[in-house]
Amino acid sequence: MAPIEVYAGNETFDTLASRKKRSQYLIYTLIACPRLNAYEVTSAHHLDFRLKRFAAASILEPISTLLNCSYSEIQQRLADDPAMREIFKMMLDETHAFVSSYLPGIGYRDVYYWVCDRMNRHLFATKMLSEVKTGRSTNVELVNGDIVRRGKECGFPYHTHEFMIQCIQEMAEIEAMKRQDFLENKKRQAHRSDTGHRDDPASRHMSEPRERMDRIEIRRKKKA
Repeated sequence: MAPIEVYAGNETFDTLASRKKRSQYLIYTLIACPRLNAYEVTSAHHLDFRLKRFAAASILEPISTLLNCSYSEIQQRLADDPAMREIFKMMLDETHAFVSSYLPGIGYRDVYYWVCDRMNRHLFATKMLSEVKTGRSTNVELVNGDIVRRGKECGFPYHTHEFMIQCIQEMAEIEAMKRQDFLENKKRQAHRSDTGHRDDPASRHMSEPRERMDRIEIRRKKKA
């Protein structure tokens, strides 16, 4: 397959046409492979697909992490928590503004349906929640940070997403510290156990005969 080359800043009509031809060749090659089961979609369809997933993740990932639950449990948790329900609404407003910057005229209800559909179909713990629990770095800066950056460029509100980024990062730091303390405590316990075992008189009496036998065996080998 021919490589897709990009020459930023010095594109001409000839280079654009050549690059488009090579890109199309790559697409046709992928589609022709029966094992991939690939098909070509329009750029508008691809943008719509990406925005749906992004809109749902930008709201549900941080909320499920703060509530320590899966997507499917969020609705019940929001019903029991008025403060978190208000945060959900503000995040939905900002996410709708973000989507509208790419798809002018998109309805608020459409974005709400995207989020609810994702909420009802995802039954397991989220990626962000598992990352926080294991002390790894999260993708909150990648997902919600993109909305913050777009909001600064286009002028729509983004402060709720910025607040959620700070909350998730603080949670991740706390969990990482807890995990580090736990590991260090386990190491100290193992060290004390190992030291106590060596200092135990009974263990010394058990090891001394084996050491004598080893020394005797070494002497026999030397004599032989």
